[in-house]
Amino acid sequence: MQELSFRNNYDKKVNKVFIGISLAHIPVFVGLAYFFKTQISIAILAPLLIAAGPIVAYLLKPHSKLVAALNGFAMMALSGVMIHLGKGMIEMHFHIFAFIAFLIFYGRIIPLLVALATVAVHHIGFFFLLPKSLFNYDATFGIVLVHAAFAIVSAVGCSLIARKLGVFIDVQETVMTNLKTAVDKNKNLSEKLNNLSSLVTDSSNLQASSIQETVTTLEEISRMVEMTNNSIQETESISTNSVEIAEKGKASVNAVTNSIQEISNSNEVMVKELNNNIDQIQKVTQMISQIAEKTSIINDIVFQTKLLSFNASVEAARAGEHGKGFAVVAEEVGNLASVSGKASEEINSLLENSKNHVNEIVKHTKENMEKISTESKNVINLGIGKSSYSLEIINSVVDNIKRNTDLMKNISTASSEQSVGVQEITEAIRAIDRTNQENIQITDQLSHLSGEMDNESINLDKVVDQITCMLENKLCDRTSGKAQERFKVSENLEQESPEPSPNNNDDWEDLAS
Repeated sequence: MQELSFRNNYDKKVNKVFIGISLAHIPVFVGLAYFFKTQISIAILAPLLIAAGPIVAYLLKPHSKLVAALNGFAMMALSGVMIHLGKGMIEMHFHIFAFIAFLIFYGRIIPLLVALATVAVHHIGFFFLLPKSLFNYDATFGIVLVHAAFAIVSAVGCSLIARKLGVFIDVQETVMTNLKTAVDKNKNLSEKLNNLSSLVTDSSNLQASSIQETVTTLEEISRMVEMTNNSIQETESISTNSVEIAEKGKASVNAVTNSIQEISNSNEVMVKELNNNIDQIQKVTQMISQIAEKTSIINDIVFQTKLLSFNASVEAARAGEHGKGFAVVAEEVGNLASVSGKASEEINSLLENSKNHVNEIVKHTKENMEKISTESKNVINLGIGKSSYSLEIINSVVDNIKRNTDLMKNISTASSEQSVGVQEITEAIRAIDRTNQENIQITDQLSHLSGEMDNESINLDKVVDQITCMLENKLCDRTSGKAQERFKVSENLEQESPEPSPNNNDDWEDLAS
């Protein structure tokens, strides 16, 4: 069911109140009838019939203007019944003016006009039809006109007040509608602000935790960079020492290479000396050969000597006794020649053996020297090659160490710059952390303000309800016993509520319009 507007809801409640007032006349009328000895049936049936019209219209459309017009008619009709039951007592006419004033609560002119027309018809009609029912004395038509004049003046005054009250009710409807909208928007805004504040708080706390972890990590990285920087400086020092050692190794390898070269040169000199010795030995062999040749001459001489000794022996034998001494000499010469021959043969054999042995020695020595020379050359060449290869390796090592040293210097420089950069990043992260802490504080303040805004929304909603009740107090709270309490609450709210700022004057003017 669609919710009624403030004006319609107000009209509905006022209609209901006036219907209740109409029915509340029954016991009053019964008392009047009993007191003035008039018809009790009229006291009971007349209010029921008069209230029937507003009741039916109220059931069809509770907030309609027709119900208000019918209630205006009913109030004046009830005035006529009261005057009748009071036998035209003049004091009963006050009911008319009292309930014309009551109709001001509608904030409309129509019920007052209907009431005024009803009074006019009643007075004029009853003046001619039942004058005793209208006045308890002999009144003239002029008196009726006087009553009518007072009724008109009262109705006009009440209409002006009702019109102002209607304007106030319409303004109040606008105020209540706008306040209700503002309350709803304020609640939604407060909820969104609260949710946003919670999200920001959670995000800020998470960010703070991440920043703390980042700061810790950066501090560890800073320490690691510092350790790396120290290690790099130590490595750079070691690389410098390695370069010096490699340079010394290079010089040592060069010295070894020079020594091997000198050994090669010495080996060549030795080979030359050995070749010279072999040549000398070969000369000895030649001399032995010459001695052998001379020994062969001796052998020839021994052979000739033997032959001469034999011939001498033969001639001595021919000479007889005279040749015996010569034969002894010849024999001795033969013996010497034999001994010399044997010695010559032995010398010749020794020389031949010496020659062969020397030749064997020369041959083996030459072969061994050639072999040793070849192997020495191979070993020396291999040594020279290994030394050259080692020298190349050492040169490569020296170059690599130098390059490594340069790289270490660059890394050391980069590491120093990195250390400075990490420190700057750490300071920046700490600054962000400080800012984040400030944001958390601001978020807490925002959350606090959001809570206050939520409370103010609740208070504003209560103010709306209390304003509604205040407007209805004269009607609905008169019988509830809570009017005084609500008035006190409203007064407390007025005392606690701050004055509107000058900047909000336009809003109040727009709201009033």
